[in-house]
Amino acid sequence: MKKVISIFLVAVLISSFSISAFADADNEDVFILRYEKIQDSIFERNLNIQSNMLSLDSLNETLKDLKNVKSGSESDLKRQIAYIDMEIEYYQNQLALLQPIVAPDLPGNNGHDDELPEGEGDGGETGDEGGSASKIDSGLYAAINTSIAYVRNAYIIEIVNLEQRREALLASSGMSNSELETQELNLNNSIIQLTLINYQMVKEAQSLFLLYHSLEFDYEDLLLQLELRKKELEFTKLRRNLGMAENKDVEAIETVIDDLNAAIDNLVEQKAEISGQRNILLGREQDKRLILGPSPKIDSKKLTVNYDKDLTQAKENSYSVNIERNDYEIKNLDFKDAKKNYNSTSDEYKNVELELQKAFLSLDNKEKELEKSFDRIYNDLLDKKDALDKEEEKLLEANEDYRLATLKYNLGMISMLEQENARMQYEKQQNEYNRARHGLQKAFMEYQWIKKGLS
Repeated sequence: MKKVISIFLVAVLISSFSISAFADADNEDVFILRYEKIQDSIFERNLNIQSNMLSLDSLNETLKDLKNVKSGSESDLKRQIAYIDMEIEYYQNQLALLQPIVAPDLPGNNGHDDELPEGEGDGGETGDEGGSASKIDSGLYAAINTSIAYVRNAYIIEIVNLEQRREALLASSGMSNSELETQELNLNNSIIQLTLINYQMVKEAQSLFLLYHSLEFDYEDLLLQLELRKKELEFTKLRRNLGMAENKDVEAIETVIDDLNAAIDNLVEQKAEISGQRNILLGREQDKRLILGPSPKIDSKKLTVNYDKDLTQAKENSYSVNIERNDYEIKNLDFKDAKKNYNSTSDEYKNVELELQKAFLSLDNKEKELEKSFDRIYNDLLDKKDALDKEEEKLLEANEDYRLATLKYNLGMISMLEQENARMQYEKQQNEYNRARHGLQKAFMEYQWIKKGLS
């Protein structure tokens, strides 16, 4: 029943959101995404993840059923199957009752505005209350039917999952302990794979978030270059008018400006494409407006890592290693059975032994791959930390150069263009520092994920 309540709660949220969006149809549907809330937002809004979560619930229930079978009796098994049959019947009855609601013919819904009392429904001189009411009423029915469709789909998925549980229980009847353990390991692998898919989507959303901000740094850098080149163009045109420069000098700068504008346009397109990908991960229409929160700012001085401890954690949590480990355990169970049932010189025995050896090598290779990946990500994190420290030193130098250039300009020792160049170099270095800090954040994200089991 807890699952039924959860399904209805989600449906209520969907209908509330839909009604609110319809009632405020003139306002654009804007979503603000903050880095620290990405995982929560993806899990709440991504329909694939919600479907996976329902499947995970079912797989965990099936796993619990198998454990009960191993420790219970045949009567316990029959009671479990009977309970599942009751659940299936309940959901089938609910599905039959839960049908889309057809809106009645209301003013403004039937296309006959001429039948309305004067001033109603068409937003005429005496008011537009009738038209607004019918509009909201249509939206209300659409929102309710959206919720009904969601619940119906959830019920259908639940029926399928329950039927699979029932089949697994019937299949487990009369199984040996070895066969039950194999089934349990296979279920664990299915659970691991679905969990992996869910978190891969979260990691993808975080990566896209950071990539978008990385393009923002490129965008700011190009704007600074464009500003400098435009000032240079004005200065060169002045020099040409004075006979100190030629047309080819002006044309060369104009070509650079055209290239910069093309690069800026390309970046704008890339940013729009990334926004569309993030919207899809959030379960939204691709072209909906999405506002990103600020790029996370990591403090390199407080960043501490422990190679040995973190590598151990990565090995324990690794989804891919755990899948290979379970596969090895399955092959080991097959080999134990083969030792009981076959002669060591038989082909059956040799084939099972070979499969066990292959599973061991596969597990060993996966563990070594993980160690290499961890080592690479760990060293990249340290490199990014060093790079940020260097960019911070350069920023201090650029700030001092700009301060001296401003002083010299005020004393008439250098031109305005030279002083502007120093200012832009300082702003460019600020951008490089922010980029380096952003790079450290991305490296830290990769490090955190490999520790959690995702490489």
